[in-house]
Amino acid sequence: MLGDSDSYVKWGAALASRLPPHWDASLSVMATPVAPSERQLAVALAGTRFDADSVRPLDLHAVRERVAEYRPDAVLLALRGPFVRVVAHELCSLEDRPVLVSGFPGLTIPAVPKAVIYRELCDLVVLHSRREVREFRGLGAELAPRLDLGLAMLPFLPAVLPVAADTLAGETALAGAHRARAGVAGWDGGGYRHAMPVAAEPGDRKSTRLDRGR
Repeated sequence: MLGDSDSYVKWGAALASRLPPHWDASLSVMATPVAPSERQLAVALAGTRFDADSVRPLDLHAVRERVAEYRPDAVLLALRGPFVRVVAHELCSLEDRPVLVSGFPGLTIPAVPKAVIYRELCDLVVLHSRREVREFRGLGAELAPRLDLGLAMLPFLPAVLPVAADTLAGETALAGAHRARAGVAGWDGGGYRHAMPVAAEPGDRKSTRLDRGR
């Protein structure tokens, strides 16, 4: 997993912590002006499978080298939109590149074209409500027709909530990226399947607000 700001790192780490414990996973942070401080990083990673002391800051060149060396099956780009576009472009040029997954640390309503354009090189974008999926699907049909959309519960919400008409709560699912190795993420490639639950911090809603610059 690769993150940049504290809100994206927190979301990405929580999402990646849904992986089975026997799967290898590592976390790096882009070396940018918005990178979290040591304290912010420790808070963002609290309750996840990742240890703040093991996080490595990487520039763009180092990201490419690390992915080329370790050849992961998938990379979660927990980054703001402009950084997703830049990093995805670099990784797409690799031979036998990994599955690229991106998303948002909260609800993205209404969906805006630039949010799709920034992520058009990814294989899968994880969203958190049926309304988002409808709106992103409409934009993606014109702007990024190869982009798959996934539906997953916000990792900061309690595992059981009343189900509203347009918000995914107790019923959670992920859509599969249509690539041969998509099975590494637990997706069947033929539709939705239930996602693994994420430990939540009761009352924590800080990361559900969005930066419209994404």
